[in-house]
Amino acid sequence: MNWGIIKKQLLVELRTFGTYIWLILFPLAMIMVLGNVLTNVFNKTVLKTEKVTVIYQLPEKQQPLAAAFANFAQNAGSRYITFKQISNKEVALKKVQRGSKTAAAIIDNGRIIVYTHNPDVLQSSILAAHFQGFAKEYAISATLAQSGTATTQLNDKVPDYTKQVKVEKNNGVKQPSAFQYYAISMITMSCLITMIIGARLFSMERQRRTLARMYIAPVPKFQIIISNFLGSFILRACSLLLLMFVVSKFFAVNWGSNVILIFVTFLSLIMFAMLLGIAIDILAKGARGVTTITSIVMQLFLFFGGAYFPVSHNQAMFSPAGWVLIAVREAVYAKQVTTIAWVPGILLLLSSLLVIVCVAFSRRRGGVA
Repeated sequence: MNWGIIKKQLLVELRTFGTYIWLILFPLAMIMVLGNVLTNVFNKTVLKTEKVTVIYQLPEKQQPLAAAFANFAQNAGSRYITFKQISNKEVALKKVQRGSKTAAAIIDNGRIIVYTHNPDVLQSSILAAHFQGFAKEYAISATLAQSGTATTQLNDKVPDYTKQVKVEKNNGVKQPSAFQYYAISMITMSCLITMIIGARLFSMERQRRTLARMYIAPVPKFQIIISNFLGSFILRACSLLLLMFVVSKFFAVNWGSNVILIFVTFLSLIMFAMLLGIAIDILAKGARGVTTITSIVMQLFLFFGGAYFPVSHNQAMFSPAGWVLIAVREAVYAKQVTTIAWVPGILLLLSSLLVIVCVAFSRRRGGVA
């Protein structure tokens, strides 16, 4: 490290008005705009699930339980669940194992054995409600039949068991509002903007004609890269602290007891983004289109990571921004630190690899681009 270069970089960026716009004012403005526009979307809870499909096998010998379940299955179908009879038990189990069917019910020896393949919470609730409802009605019918009282055999009308389904959030986890969702997302965007700043770090030195002077100075080239990076990184860390403070006060984002770990996670994303920008600049040999390239990469990270709108967990895992967003939201709203613990480690590992790439290519070319 060279403290003179670090100080120089800090002073240069503090004198640039665009630094305050992109790192502080722009994220706050985006939170206000997106939060206001999409408030109704986040306040409206839409319950969606795939239809529950149940296949069942009846025994070859006629049994009261089998006959009652067959009548039940014929009348219990709805927009939430469907029943279909199948003759081969092995085929039924394979369909469930592959996930093409939600469950298989095998009736034999006066018992119903239900096989499932990892249904979601709502599907499990619908499935359990129907089978529990059948068991209760069959027990009542069997008892009345033994006492000689006339009873229907579950074929007049089957109640809508979906009305009995009640899905509760685990541990009473509070879902974020639109403002809270975009507060975390726009902080992540602010961290990724440093990718563009990293790509311009040495191009600005070239424009000011100060890069050549640094290279002829008795300072190793890797120190020039690291010192310029650290000068800019320190300023980004301070702006991150300010953003986290503002959103906690004005947008009710409670960082909780994991605030230090969350801060480290955001810092690791800043480090990765800046080094990625520097690496792109070096590999592109300082071409004029570097800023455009880094802007496209940044937007792809944000899009796939779910910064602009909620996406599936699998899609978010394709983006470093998605790693951070999932980890921070789980730490803030679910109080889970297992996910957030590995994200800084991976980003720091990737950052170390980028440092090696930057130093290796700058030495090979005798300079940075």
